[in-house]
Amino acid sequence: MEVSDIVTALGLEPHPEGGWFRETWRSPLTVASNRGLRSAGTSILYLMAPGTVSRLHCLVFDEVWHWHGGGALLVHRLGLGGAVSMVLDVETPQLVIPGGTWFGAEVTEGASHVLVGCTMAPGFDEADWELGDREELLAGYPESAALIERLTA
Repeated sequence: MEVSDIVTALGLEPHPEGGWFRETWRSPLTVASNRGLRSAGTSILYLMAPGTVSRLHCLVFDEVWHWHGGGALLVHRLGLGGAVSMVLDVETPQLVIPGGTWFGAEVTEGASHVLVGCTMAPGFDEADWELGDREELLAGYPESAALIERLTA
């Protein structure tokens, strides 16, 4: 299946970080958080193709990534002393990104696409999301300059 066919079949839209997505679930229940009331949970489908990246971003709350199909995805977390890269694929189909972590992702070489799901509890709220600024990230994580250059605009 071509990426454009998957985008159409799943009703996906361009994602601000790169790739395509669709929110598939938002709990009608609300919970109190240290940032105010939030949906109890949310989930999205997220598709990436070669040449697209999930730009470096940070969420206040934890996010669970679920591999659904296609090739492998490299998920990169920035940290003191350097970046940590994790593979999300059939052998490691789930990983957790702790809240407060700068992270992004890219499709592995040779993959035609990667389809994942992302789940949050409390649910996603745009007020709890920040897209990385290249200059600020380079100043804070100079040892990860090449990765930051690739995963920021």
